[in-house]
Amino acid sequence: MELILKNKYYYDAKEYFPYENPRQDQIEATVDILTAFKENNYKYAILDAGTGFGKSAVARTLVELYADEYELKSFILTNTKQLQHQYAKETRNNHFDVDYVVGLGRSNFACRHSLNPETEEYNFTCDNGDCQRAKRNDEFECIYGTVDGYPPINGGCFYWKNKGECMLSDVALINYNVLLSDNQFVNHYSKRDLMICDEAHNIENKIMDEVCIDLTETTLKRDIDLKFKNEDFKKLSLEYWIEEIEKIIEKYENNLKDYGDEMNNKQFNHFDRTRKNLTYRKREIETNPELWVVCPSKPNERFRNIKFKPIHIRDYTEPYLLKSGDVRLFMSGSFIDPEQFCRDLGINPEEVYYRKAESIFNTKENNSIQIDYAGKLSRNYRERTLPKTIPILEKIFKKHSQEKGLIHCNSQLFANYIMNNIHNNRLMTYDSHSRDPNERIDAKLKEFKESKEPKIMASYSMNEGVDLPYDECRFQIIFKIPFPYLGDNQIRARKRIDNNWYNVKTVQKFIQAVGRGMRAEDDYCTNYVIDKDFDMLLYGPAFKKILPENIRESIRNF
Repeated sequence: MELILKNKYYYDAKEYFPYENPRQDQIEATVDILTAFKENNYKYAILDAGTGFGKSAVARTLVELYADEYELKSFILTNTKQLQHQYAKETRNNHFDVDYVVGLGRSNFACRHSLNPETEEYNFTCDNGDCQRAKRNDEFECIYGTVDGYPPINGGCFYWKNKGECMLSDVALINYNVLLSDNQFVNHYSKRDLMICDEAHNIENKIMDEVCIDLTETTLKRDIDLKFKNEDFKKLSLEYWIEEIEKIIEKYENNLKDYGDEMNNKQFNHFDRTRKNLTYRKREIETNPELWVVCPSKPNERFRNIKFKPIHIRDYTEPYLLKSGDVRLFMSGSFIDPEQFCRDLGINPEEVYYRKAESIFNTKENNSIQIDYAGKLSRNYRERTLPKTIPILEKIFKKHSQEKGLIHCNSQLFANYIMNNIHNNRLMTYDSHSRDPNERIDAKLKEFKESKEPKIMASYSMNEGVDLPYDECRFQIIFKIPFPYLGDNQIRARKRIDNNWYNVKTVQKFIQAVGRGMRAEDDYCTNYVIDKDFDMLLYGPAFKKILPENIRESIRNF
């Protein structure tokens, strides 16, 4: 009987595979996952597959089989809007007429009520629409809006039309931020039969970003004329800050009451959402104070803030994410320790099917790691080591004089040091005048990728989510081993209770960094490590057991 069932899944996988001539390992992985869900009653599956394996093709096979054969609905969750659209582009001509819809947030749609008849342009997006402002008193009814809160499909509001189509689709292509926010506040997306989480190693950070409170001084000063005192950055008592958050909420409420009628939609919505979010988060802190820590920035930083973070996110994974799928497939090339991943998300490892699939790339030869240590760059050693990095960097630059490269600095401090101590017109880094870090990255990355000159980017935040294939990047320098920042109280608290978590995060970030420059089977990129703390990953007992063998095999002496 089992043989017949496996044969059935094998032929299904072959039939629904989206491309001609699938590799045997792709079919086998798909069959194993189907068997785990359909026959062995696993609630979760992990597909640990390196770059080039074709994880997205496996995902498409599963969701199209679920839709066409089983008449079941699926989610595919991505880390970014870019990846949503990439999936959508690949699925336009699927063989089984499976309905894929990209679901986006309000800020991506023009508010139809804001149309200027003279210019025929829209004045603002749906997140600043009149309907958002009027929910308090029901004085406004949008002629394009919803019926009893349910989205119209034909015509109507652009945002609700998209959301309605997405809710009714066979496959909803949405990013983590959209689903996490929806599950917290409105629950429009009902549970689906299959949920596929792409780049699943990001889940912990995504949920952490969603639940944390960030009191940013520039915003508070602009909104309610509040400025932090230097001594505030030394106060780590939750009791103290709960009282302060209550005062901040009250100030937002008073401003809405006194000046709400004079505010435009964007201002009103910002104040209203800030008030609601702070009230919601404050309640969570009061409920589980032992779970939360205060994380202040340094008082001399340009953009000062006080953050409040949970030590771990296990209590939030079910209501924020996991409840949205009957069965869940986690996909990534960075599952360093599957058991640690389960602990991080609060999942029972016995309910998880784990499937390892090797990368088809020749990383040993085409993505080699060459060692030329300047010394340790940890806090106690960096002053004496930093000057020694300069001749090594210049030597590497000379060797790759006609090629683009990326330096993974791991902090702005190191990026600035390089820029200030090497006078080379090939070097570039982010602009520091912009408040939005994403703006800085996107603008400079675009300039770097499009340049015809052999530019070198000194980066402190491109460990992942950036593809630099072929001549866009032929060499990388791991300037500093990417240990999580222990100046963050949440990271320090988490390390105290689970040191392996800290080690796994370090290795994950290292692997992600190494993978930025080699994105295809016929691609190549040379990696250089100059931080002697790399020896900890190679020889430290805690790291040795989790550092992948293909990394060890790629190491050379420069």
